[in-house]
Formats: sequence, C-alpha cells, structure tokens
Amino acid sequence: MLIHLRDWLITLLEAFLLTIFLIAFVAQSFLVEGYSMEPSLHNGERVMVEKITYHLRSPKRGEIVIIKNPLLKREKYIKRVVGLPGDIIEINKGSIYINGVLLEEDYIAEPVAFWYSNEYLVPKGHIFVLGDNRNHSDDSRRIGPIPFEYVIGRVVAVYWPLKNFELIKQPTVMANFEAELTNMVF
Repeated sequence: MLIHLRDWLITLLEAFLLTIFLIAFVAQSFLVEGYSMEPSLHNGERVMVEKITYHLRSPKRGEIVIIKNPLLKREKYIKRVVGLPGDIIEINKGSIYINGVLLEEDYIAEPVAFWYSNEYLVPKGHIFVLGDNRNHSDDSRRIGPIPFEYVIGRVVAVYWPLKNFELIKQPTVMANFEAELTNMVF
C-alpha cells in the first residue's frame, strides 16, 4: 500500500514540476482584461502565449504580445508591436507614421481621437506597443518603449470561449508595410 502511495506522490510531483517548467518557459494562458485590444481581442477571452520564439528572435511588427508594464512590473498588458528598435513613431492628427510612412491599419477599433502630435524614437533593445482600441489603451504613448526583457511572449491563439477560437497571425497590412519600408531608399 505504501509503495503505491509513494508512486502516486512521485507521479504528482513530476506532473507538478513539468507544469511549472511549461508555464515558466514554454507557454501560458492569459486572460484578456479590458477593452484596449478590441476588435482583435475581447474582454474575458483567454489566449495562449508561447514564450520560446523571443529567445530565438526579436518581436516583429504586428505581433500581439504580453508585456510587463515597466512602471508597475506586476501589471501585464496585451498589446500590438508597432515600432521596432531605431524606428521613429509619429502620431499626427490621429494617424501613425513609422519612419515617415503612414501605417494604414485595418485592425484598429477607430483612429486616435486625440488631435495631438508626438514623436517617439524606439531605443535599441526596445519595442513600441499600442492597443488596437487606441482611445482606450495604456500603451507606449504613456508607459514608454518596452525593453525586450519585459516581453513575456507572443499571443498565438484565442482558445476561450470555444466559439471565438482563432489562431493569431500578423495582419496582412503589417506584412505589406514591412515590404514597403524595406523597399524604401533612405
């Protein structure tokens, strides 16, 4: 009887340690809280975040990421990568320009309602993130560029509720924008 109990305890301990390893280094579930990523992600949805990719490469423009707030490290945000190291992000009359090129976004809730102009330089080792619901988002406009080490992982899927299941991909407009930036002569 004691041998069976010991075997069960060892199995439970192994399962617990494997779970801790997977959550710490491979993948984790996150709850979308708030409306800053609408219409792409909705309050109450659960998303799967993988944590391996950014150990192999830097974040790409258009990816949705989980970040730690650099001002309040316990807070975690879900945002979209808009700017990469060295980019100049300009917000002018509700439009976003990256290195002087207008970013025409088809995934945002609505254009920025604030009619102000501001310019940000994304430092080396950082990304610039924005919520898709720009008028209701605490993002790099307020908390600044995000250091790579504050990026927890990349959102790969919405899995709950089941009716909303969706694999998350880079928006086509972002892939086209990358090609446009690459073809520009500076």
